[in-house]
Amino acid sequence: MPTSMMFLGSLPVAYILKSGYISPRVMAVTGAIISSLGIIISGYLTSVIPLGFCLALTGFGLSMGYLPIKVLLNDYFQDTFILMNSLGNLGKPAGAIVVPVIIEGALDAYGFSGAMLILGGISLHAIPASLALRTVKGSPKATSIQKREGCQEPLIDPNGDNKSVLMAVDDGEIVSSDDLASSSKEISQYREDHLERESADNDVLPWRLRLWRWFRHCIIVEEPLLLLSLPILFLTFFVAQSWILFLVPRAIWHGIPTSKAVLLSSIGGGGGVLGRILCIAILFFLRVDFIVVSLILSVISSTTFLIDPLLTSFPVMCVTAFVQGLCVFSSGISSAAFLKGSVSNKNFTVAAGIFGLVTGIGGNVGSLLSGMIKDKTGSYTIVSLALGFTNCLTVILTIVFLAARRGRDHLTLQDKREK
Repeated sequence: MPTSMMFLGSLPVAYILKSGYISPRVMAVTGAIISSLGIIISGYLTSVIPLGFCLALTGFGLSMGYLPIKVLLNDYFQDTFILMNSLGNLGKPAGAIVVPVIIEGALDAYGFSGAMLILGGISLHAIPASLALRTVKGSPKATSIQKREGCQEPLIDPNGDNKSVLMAVDDGEIVSSDDLASSSKEISQYREDHLERESADNDVLPWRLRLWRWFRHCIIVEEPLLLLSLPILFLTFFVAQSWILFLVPRAIWHGIPTSKAVLLSSIGGGGGVLGRILCIAILFFLRVDFIVVSLILSVISSTTFLIDPLLTSFPVMCVTAFVQGLCVFSSGISSAAFLKGSVSNKNFTVAAGIFGLVTGIGGNVGSLLSGMIKDKTGSYTIVSLALGFTNCLTVILTIVFLAARRGRDHLTLQDKREK
């Protein structure tokens, strides 16, 4: 539940972050406190409903730390965001290796409540890391009021004292706020007056015009490639979560002893770690388009799912689990590549929230539908074949995305030449 809520809570967190009324640092610190308290309190609960609420709260707190970091990575490393995001994501497998060992020892020594208390203490270490976050000067996240058509925009550094302000006027000229406001009270008054004027103007406009204005500035209209990348993201995590869920049960269904079957999870995880390291090396040394790399990995994983009826012996299952882990766990890197390739920096924050939401929905829907297929057919082979065909659809959509992006880049280049 915490992981699902971390992704599902990304969109509201993105809009809060986009508003500029709270800095990424404050949001990340708040999220670290919320998630840690949720973990600690859940160790002392005995009822399912309060426990579920605390775990959901933990997930939302994780989202408040996850999204600001991703947005700031894009602000600082706009040209190498995919590589830096991949390096940052190495903390996930590292934590998955280290933390279970600590918690296992804590459970034996202190029980469930003590183990959750220790886990919450580990989570609290995110607070000093969050305090180190800094907003890039002049980035959209440093604004307290978003630019609206035909309006002035005060650019305020949320890490500052609200006394150093620049005003962007309609003709593009940048002037100092010292000529416009001498104190933070005047800045606040300007903000209130501006919002009141805008609200009054919107009340006067006909509803059709207001609807058209909203539609024209909708992120889907401004970033058409985003609409094409979302199904790819949904299907990718649909397959990934289903594979994680049914890897071991499928082996047991084929008659492999449980003691051996659980090794497939470790082998798949090892393949995932190695796959991420290889992908990072490819990004660093070869500087290739990672969407093309993800296309190749999707073809490989689709093949392994479609030949599932032939995979009945344990050694073959081990090799397949390693290859599938190598391909499937690269989905985190491919999602960053699609995010960066489909939207501009102006809409990156909201797009990152949408991507997180679709990731959470895809993982949950994949688990549910795959379970329903297993219950209806009684066969894990049918589930694997369904995942294989789903991955084939992902391959087709990725090819379409690459073609559409190439067309967009060609049109952009033509416009620049004409200007």
